Amino acid sequence: MKKLLFISVFLFAFMPSLGGCSKGITEVKEVRIYEMESFSEVKQDSLVIYTEPMATKQFEKAFRSAKKKRGKVDITDPEYKVELGEKTYFLWLSQESGTIMDVEDTNTIYSLIDSSVENLNDIFRSSARWRKANWTHLQRAKYSATWSLNVPESKPWGILHSLSSVV
Repeated sequence: MKKLLFISVFLFAFMPSLGGCSKGITEVKEVRIYEMESFSEVKQDSLVIYTEPMATKQFEKAFRSAKKKRGKVDITDPEYKVELGEKTYFLWLSQESGTIMDVEDTNTIYSLIDSSVENLNDIFRSSARWRKANWTHLQRAKYSATWSLNVPESKPWGILHSLSSVV
């Protein structure tokens, strides 16, 4: 009986460390992604925000299931910086693989599992196609898109999207 109690306490205490890169990831409402020039420099005007529950869950799942890699970290500048809840990570993503690094622990990297690589690539492709398709449509219609912030005192969350004709 004591042996079973010891094993239960051991598993309960150390179970979180047996998983992937889940430390500090809480339920995510939005994912903020920046393209990076280097480890310390964000590419100007590169922010993309995902708020759709399906996308945020995929990022959350991908980062939580990532597997810690052993050895010394020697890696190129990151492609992306990802703000996932209260945590921030660097992300390297190709068609075949994905790697993340907690910005607070640059001595450790984690590899994304294959299904996560595929899911994140799908999200990136979908959002890129959507932006391109909508911009192409606007150009064909001889319109240009302008975004402006409309913040009336009664509705500080309101955003007005306006289209202005280019004639």
